[in-house]
Amino acid sequence: MNTTQTYHVFCLSETLSPLSHMMGTSGNEALLNRESVRTENGIKLIPVISGNAIRHRIIRDAGSYHLINLYELAGKLNIDQMNFMLSGGSLTESSVTDNMKTIADMQRLFPLYRLLGGSLKNQIITGAMHVSRGVLVCEENRETLNKILPEELSALSKTLMGAESFVSSYQYTRGDISKINGVDIILASDELTQKRDSTLMLYGGQNIITNSFFVHEFTLTNVSQNELGALLNAINYWQKSNGIIGGNSRIGHGRLKTYVYIPGEQSVQTYIDEYEKYAISVKEEAINWLNTAFAKKEKAKK
Repeated sequence: MNTTQTYHVFCLSETLSPLSHMMGTSGNEALLNRESVRTENGIKLIPVISGNAIRHRIIRDAGSYHLINLYELAGKLNIDQMNFMLSGGSLTESSVTDNMKTIADMQRLFPLYRLLGGSLKNQIITGAMHVSRGVLVCEENRETLNKILPEELSALSKTLMGAESFVSSYQYTRGDISKINGVDIILASDELTQKRDSTLMLYGGQNIITNSFFVHEFTLTNVSQNELGALLNAINYWQKSNGIIGGNSRIGHGRLKTYVYIPGEQSVQTYIDEYEKYAISVKEEAINWLNTAFAKKEKAKK
Protein backbone atom coordinates (compact mmCIF):
# COMPACT_ATOMS: atom_id res chain seq x y z
CA MET A 1 0.00 0.00 0.00
CA ASN A 2 1.34 3.43 -0.97
CA THR A 3 0.93 5.13 2.42
CA THR A 4 1.79 8.76 3.11
CA GLN A 5 4.48 10.19 5.32
CA THR A 6 6.82 13.17 5.58
CA TYR A 7 10.22 12.93 3.89
CA HIS A 8 13.32 15.06 4.37
CA VAL A 9 15.67 15.08 1.38
CA PHE A 10 19.09 16.63 1.92
CA CYS A 11 21.29 17.78 -0.96
CA LEU A 12 24.92 18.80 -1.16
CA SER A 13 25.61 20.73 -4.36
CA GLU A 14 29.17 21.32 -5.56
CA THR A 15 29.94 24.05 -8.08
CA LEU A 16 31.64 22.60 -11.15
CA SER A 17 31.95 26.03 -12.75
CA PRO A 18 31.61 29.63 -11.49
CA LEU A 19 28.12 30.29 -10.13
CA SER A 20 26.50 33.62 -11.07
CA HIS A 21 23.27 33.88 -9.08
CA MET A 22 22.29 37.54 -9.18
CA MET A 23 20.37 39.73 -6.77
CA GLY A 24 20.81 42.93 -8.77
CA THR A 25 23.40 45.19 -10.36
CA SER A 26 25.64 48.07 -9.40
CA GLY A 27 26.45 50.01 -12.54
CA ASN A 28 27.39 47.34 -15.06
CA GLU A 29 28.45 44.82 -12.38
CA ALA A 30 26.16 41.90 -11.51
CA LEU A 31 25.98 41.32 -7.74
CA LEU A 32 25.66 37.93 -6.07
CA ASN A 33 22.47 36.98 -4.27
CA ARG A 34 23.18 37.33 -0.53
CA GLU A 35 21.36 37.16 2.79
CA SER A 36 22.13 38.70 6.17
CA VAL A 37 23.55 36.25 8.72
CA ARG A 38 24.26 37.10 12.37
CA THR A 39 27.72 35.89 13.41
CA GLU A 40 30.06 36.41 16.38
CA ASN A 41 31.59 39.25 14.37
CA GLY A 42 28.32 41.00 13.59
CA ILE A 43 25.93 40.86 10.65
CA LYS A 44 27.49 39.50 7.46
CA LEU A 45 26.10 39.32 3.92
CA ILE A 46 26.60 35.72 2.81
CA PRO A 47 26.04 34.34 -0.73
CA VAL A 48 23.00 32.10 -1.00
CA ILE A 49 21.04 30.21 -3.66
CA SER A 50 17.38 31.23 -3.39
CA GLY A 51 14.74 28.62 -2.69
CA ASN A 52 12.80 30.00 -5.64
CA ALA A 53 15.67 29.21 -8.04
CA ILE A 54 16.05 25.71 -6.60
CA ARG A 55 12.32 25.03 -6.74
CA HIS A 56 11.88 26.24 -10.30
CA ARG A 57 15.09 25.22 -12.04
CA ILE A 58 15.74 21.88 -10.35
CA ILE A 59 12.20 20.61 -9.72
CA ARG A 60 9.48 22.28 -11.80
CA ASP A 61 11.48 22.96 -14.94
CA ALA A 62 13.30 19.62 -15.03
CA GLY A 63 10.33 17.56 -13.85
CA SER A 64 7.95 19.12 -16.36
CA TYR A 65 10.30 18.72 -19.32
CA HIS A 66 10.69 15.08 -18.34
CA LEU A 67 6.89 14.66 -18.55
CA ILE A 68 6.69 16.58 -21.83
CA ASN A 69 9.21 14.18 -23.34
CA LEU A 70 7.77 11.05 -21.69
CA TYR A 71 4.22 11.89 -22.83
CA GLU A 72 5.35 13.17 -26.26
CA LEU A 73 3.67 16.53 -25.69
CA ALA A 74 6.15 18.73 -27.57
CA GLY A 75 4.29 20.69 -30.23
CA LYS A 76 0.90 19.65 -28.84
CA LEU A 77 0.39 21.86 -25.76
CA ASN A 78 -1.76 24.98 -25.72
CA ILE A 79 -0.52 28.05 -23.84
CA ASP A 80 -2.56 27.31 -20.69
CA GLN A 81 -1.22 23.77 -20.46
CA MET A 82 2.35 24.95 -20.94
CA ASN A 83 1.85 27.72 -18.38
CA PHE A 84 0.54 25.22 -15.82
CA MET A 85 3.37 22.74 -16.34
CA LEU A 86 6.31 25.13 -16.59
CA SER A 87 5.20 28.12 -14.50
CA GLY A 88 2.45 26.89 -12.21
CA GLY A 89 -0.51 28.32 -14.13
CA SER A 90 -2.54 31.45 -13.45
CA LEU A 91 -6.05 32.42 -12.40
CA THR A 92 -8.01 33.59 -15.43
CA GLU A 93 -11.60 32.84 -14.40
CA SER A 94 -13.79 33.21 -11.31
CA SER A 95 -14.47 30.01 -9.34
CA VAL A 96 -18.06 28.98 -10.02
CA THR A 97 -17.70 25.20 -10.26
CA ASP A 98 -16.85 22.31 -7.95
CA ASN A 99 -13.21 21.45 -8.68
CA MET A 100 -12.74 18.69 -6.09
CA LYS A 101 -12.62 15.83 -8.61
CA THR A 102 -10.40 17.78 -10.99
CA ILE A 103 -7.95 18.53 -8.17
CA ALA A 104 -8.06 14.96 -6.84
CA ASP A 105 -7.36 13.59 -10.31
CA MET A 106 -4.47 16.03 -10.81
CA GLN A 107 -2.87 15.00 -7.52
CA ARG A 108 -3.28 11.31 -8.39
CA LEU A 109 -2.06 11.53 -11.98
CA PHE A 110 0.73 14.07 -11.47
CA PRO A 111 2.78 13.41 -8.30
CA LEU A 112 5.10 16.22 -9.45
CA TYR A 113 2.31 18.80 -9.33
CA ARG A 114 0.97 17.46 -6.05
CA LEU A 115 4.36 18.49 -4.69
CA LEU A 116 4.54 21.85 -6.45
CA GLY A 117 0.92 22.94 -6.45
CA GLY A 118 -0.24 25.37 -9.08
CA SER A 119 -3.27 27.11 -10.44
CA LEU A 120 -6.18 25.89 -12.49
CA LYS A 121 -8.00 28.53 -14.47
CA ASN A 122 -10.27 29.22 -11.50
CA GLN A 123 -8.57 27.86 -8.38
CA ILE A 124 -5.17 27.83 -6.70
CA ILE A 125 -3.93 24.43 -5.49
CA THR A 126 -1.44 24.28 -2.63
CA GLY A 127 1.61 22.03 -2.89
CA ALA A 128 3.17 19.58 -0.44
CA MET A 129 6.83 20.56 -0.75
CA HIS A 130 8.89 23.07 1.20
CA VAL A 131 12.23 24.14 -0.26
CA SER A 132 15.14 25.57 1.71
CA ARG A 133 17.68 28.05 0.46
CA GLY A 134 21.09 26.84 -0.69
CA VAL A 135 23.32 27.49 2.34
CA LEU A 136 27.00 28.06 1.53
CA VAL A 137 29.34 25.75 3.48
CA CYS A 138 31.47 28.41 5.17
CA GLU A 139 32.49 29.51 8.66
CA GLU A 140 29.73 32.12 8.96
CA ASN A 141 27.09 29.41 8.32
CA ARG A 142 28.59 26.80 10.68
CA GLU A 143 25.88 27.24 13.34
CA THR A 144 23.08 27.07 10.76
CA LEU A 145 24.53 23.97 9.11
CA ASN A 146 24.87 22.18 12.45
CA LYS A 147 21.17 22.79 13.08
CA ILE A 148 19.77 21.75 9.70
CA LEU A 149 21.92 18.72 8.88
CA PRO A 150 20.95 15.28 10.22
CA GLU A 151 23.29 13.97 12.89
CA GLU A 152 25.01 11.53 10.55
CA LEU A 153 25.97 14.41 8.19
CA SER A 154 26.78 17.12 10.73
CA ALA A 155 30.50 16.42 11.30
CA LEU A 156 31.84 19.67 9.82
CA SER A 157 35.53 20.38 9.56
CA LYS A 158 37.01 22.24 12.53
CA THR A 159 38.32 24.80 10.06
CA LEU A 160 35.93 26.28 7.49
CA MET A 161 36.88 29.11 5.16
CA GLY A 162 35.11 32.45 5.38
CA ALA A 163 32.37 33.23 2.87
CA GLU A 164 34.39 35.84 0.97
CA SER A 165 37.02 33.18 0.22
CA PHE A 166 34.49 31.66 -2.18
CA VAL A 167 33.67 34.92 -3.98
CA SER A 168 35.47 35.98 -7.14
CA SER A 169 34.66 38.19 -10.11
CA TYR A 170 34.58 37.99 -13.88
CA GLN A 171 34.74 40.44 -16.75
CA TYR A 172 33.97 39.81 -20.39
CA THR A 173 34.32 41.96 -23.47
CA ARG A 174 31.98 42.11 -26.42
CA GLY A 175 34.07 43.53 -29.24
CA ASP A 176 33.22 46.31 -31.64
CA ILE A 177 31.67 44.48 -34.59
CA SER A 178 32.99 47.08 -37.04
CA LYS A 179 36.58 46.22 -36.09
CA ILE A 180 36.54 42.45 -36.45
CA ASN A 181 38.98 40.71 -38.74
CA GLY A 182 37.58 40.48 -42.26
CA VAL A 183 35.05 43.29 -41.89
CA ASP A 184 36.10 44.62 -45.31
CA ILE A 185 35.00 41.33 -46.85
CA ILE A 186 31.74 40.93 -44.91
CA LEU A 187 30.27 44.45 -45.07
CA ALA A 188 28.87 46.12 -48.16
CA SER A 189 31.34 48.68 -49.54
CA ASP A 190 29.10 51.67 -48.79
CA GLU A 191 28.85 50.56 -45.12
CA LEU A 192 32.62 50.71 -44.70
CA THR A 193 32.68 54.48 -45.07
CA GLN A 194 29.86 55.17 -42.58
CA LYS A 195 30.70 56.66 -39.18
CA ARG A 196 28.99 54.88 -36.31
CA ASP A 197 29.20 54.57 -32.52
CA SER A 198 31.36 51.79 -31.14
CA THR A 199 29.55 48.63 -30.02
CA LEU A 200 32.39 47.67 -27.66
CA MET A 201 30.92 46.60 -24.31
CA LEU A 202 32.52 45.48 -21.04
CA TYR A 203 30.41 43.59 -18.54
CA GLY A 204 31.23 41.71 -15.38
CA GLY A 205 30.08 40.63 -11.98
CA GLN A 206 30.61 38.51 -8.91
CA ASN A 207 30.52 34.74 -8.82
CA ILE A 208 31.00 31.80 -6.47
CA ILE A 209 34.17 29.94 -7.36
CA THR A 210 34.39 26.35 -8.60
CA ASN A 211 34.55 23.60 -5.93
CA SER A 212 32.36 25.46 -3.43
CA PHE A 213 29.53 23.63 -1.66
CA PHE A 214 25.91 24.47 -0.82
CA VAL A 215 23.53 22.50 1.42
CA HIS A 216 19.82 22.56 0.63
CA GLU A 217 16.80 20.56 1.73
CA PHE A 218 13.37 19.49 0.50
CA THR A 219 10.60 18.65 2.98
CA LEU A 220 7.71 16.66 1.50
CA THR A 221 4.68 16.71 3.79
CA ASN A 222 2.21 13.80 3.91
CA VAL A 223 3.08 12.36 0.52
CA SER A 224 3.47 8.90 -0.97
CA GLN A 225 6.53 7.30 -2.51
CA ASN A 226 5.25 8.47 -5.91
CA GLU A 227 5.82 12.10 -4.89
CA LEU A 228 9.24 11.28 -3.47
CA GLY A 229 10.06 9.56 -6.75
CA ALA A 230 8.86 12.60 -8.71
CA LEU A 231 11.22 14.85 -6.74
CA LEU A 232 14.21 12.54 -7.14
CA ASN A 233 13.45 12.01 -10.82
CA ALA A 234 13.42 15.79 -11.40
CA ILE A 235 16.79 16.18 -9.65
CA ASN A 236 18.18 13.30 -11.72
CA TYR A 237 16.79 14.73 -15.00
CA TRP A 238 18.23 18.16 -14.15
CA GLN A 239 21.63 16.61 -13.42
CA LYS A 240 21.62 14.78 -16.75
CA SER A 241 20.98 18.17 -18.40
CA ASN A 242 24.24 19.45 -16.83
CA GLY A 243 22.65 20.70 -13.58
CA ILE A 244 22.57 24.40 -14.44
CA ILE A 245 21.30 27.08 -12.04
CA GLY A 246 21.74 30.85 -11.96
CA GLY A 247 22.67 33.11 -14.85
CA ASN A 248 25.35 33.14 -17.54
CA SER A 249 24.96 29.46 -18.45
CA ARG A 250 25.58 30.53 -22.06
CA ILE A 251 29.19 31.23 -21.09
CA GLY A 252 29.73 28.18 -18.90
CA HIS A 253 28.56 29.39 -15.49
CA GLY A 254 26.23 27.70 -13.00
CA ARG A 255 26.93 23.98 -13.32
CA LEU A 256 26.37 21.95 -10.12
CA LYS A 257 26.95 18.35 -9.10
CA THR A 258 24.32 17.39 -6.53
CA TYR A 259 24.50 14.54 -4.04
CA VAL A 260 21.24 13.36 -2.43
CA TYR A 261 20.71 11.83 1.01
CA ILE A 262 17.41 10.59 2.47
CA PRO A 263 17.63 9.51 6.13
CA GLY A 264 16.64 5.88 6.60
CA GLU A 265 15.51 5.28 3.02
CA GLN A 266 16.53 2.88 0.27
CA SER A 267 18.47 3.81 -2.85
CA VAL A 268 17.43 6.90 -4.78
CA GLN A 269 17.28 5.00 -8.09
CA THR A 270 14.59 2.64 -6.73
CA TYR A 271 12.21 5.56 -6.19
CA ILE A 272 13.03 7.04 -9.60
CA ASP A 273 12.32 3.74 -11.36
CA GLU A 274 8.99 3.28 -9.55
CA TYR A 275 7.91 6.82 -10.39
CA GLU A 276 8.81 6.32 -14.05
CA LYS A 277 6.71 3.14 -14.17
CA TYR A 278 3.78 4.93 -12.54
CA ALA A 279 3.98 7.93 -14.87
CA ILE A 280 3.94 5.63 -17.91
CA SER A 281 0.99 3.64 -16.52
CA VAL A 282 -1.23 6.76 -16.27
CA LYS A 283 -0.02 8.42 -19.49
CA GLU A 284 -3.36 8.47 -21.32
CA GLU A 285 -5.31 9.57 -18.24
CA ALA A 286 -2.79 12.33 -17.56
CA ILE A 287 -2.96 13.67 -21.11
CA ASN A 288 -6.76 13.57 -21.02
CA TRP A 289 -6.73 15.51 -17.75
CA LEU A 290 -4.57 18.24 -19.29
CA ASN A 291 -6.87 18.47 -22.30
CA THR A 292 -9.99 18.69 -20.11
CA ALA A 293 -8.68 21.03 -17.38
CA PHE A 294 -7.19 23.46 -19.90
CA ALA A 295 -9.54 23.04 -22.83
CA LYS A 296 -9.55 25.91 -25.30
CA LYS A 297 -12.77 27.91 -25.30
CA GLU A 298 -14.34 28.41 -28.68
CA LYS A 299 -14.63 32.05 -29.64
CA ALA A 300 -18.17 33.33 -29.67
CA LYS A 301 -19.55 33.85 -33.14
CA LYS A 302 -20.34 37.44 -34.03
